[in-house]
Amino acid sequence: MALYAMADIHLALSVNKPMDIFGKQWENYIDRIADNWMATITDNDCIIIAGDISWAIHIEELDKDFEFLNQLPGQKVFVKGNHDYWWNSMSKLKKYVETHGFRNMVFLHNNAYMYKDIVICGSRGWALPGDPGFTAEDERVYRRELMRLRLSLEQGAKLKGSEILVAMHYPPATIINPYSGFIDIMNEYGVKRCVYGHLHDSGKRIAINGRHEGIDMYLTASEYLQFIPLKLED
Repeated sequence: MALYAMADIHLALSVNKPMDIFGKQWENYIDRIADNWMATITDNDCIIIAGDISWAIHIEELDKDFEFLNQLPGQKVFVKGNHDYWWNSMSKLKKYVETHGFRNMVFLHNNAYMYKDIVICGSRGWALPGDPGFTAEDERVYRRELMRLRLSLEQGAKLKGSEILVAMHYPPATIINPYSGFIDIMNEYGVKRCVYGHLHDSGKRIAINGRHEGIDMYLTASEYLQFIPLKLED
């Protein structure tokens, strides 16, 4: 009953979005994800997919991507990414997976999920104040995402697990922008581990991997992990 994480799987089985245009590291990436997943994860395990799950635009375009995920073992816990345009209201997401018979799928959206005694909370996150080009609109979305993370952690605290782990798509801090409201809120709730994605190519140079402000942080973008799920807990 192990816990894993991997972000930015960018499935594109229903839309024309070839990822190899971003570099040779993306060649045959869907087959590599499937092979490594099957070699690593069992039905008793859980994997957090921290955003940028599918290139689908509308929820009706998700079928092939979620059929792919459905055939893979383990409990899947999803966090919204900036490219998950199909992500809808919680009621519509639940109805979608139930109608299609997709199993073992949980969406984190102002809520929390407990795996064994670990409470998983999260939100998409956003660009951080101080990032280049940060606008008034970015500030509005950033404040909303702070609220969503707090709502998730409030729900998680009620579950009274042994630990609260946070999953975000955007990094809550970077080497060039090491402080944010996300870090403050996580410290307020005693979070000790945070997984995130979003950073690719040159962006990986500003990623924080390791202890930061009392939180162990892990970049889990799929190509950074060479498409091998990261084990967080046995």
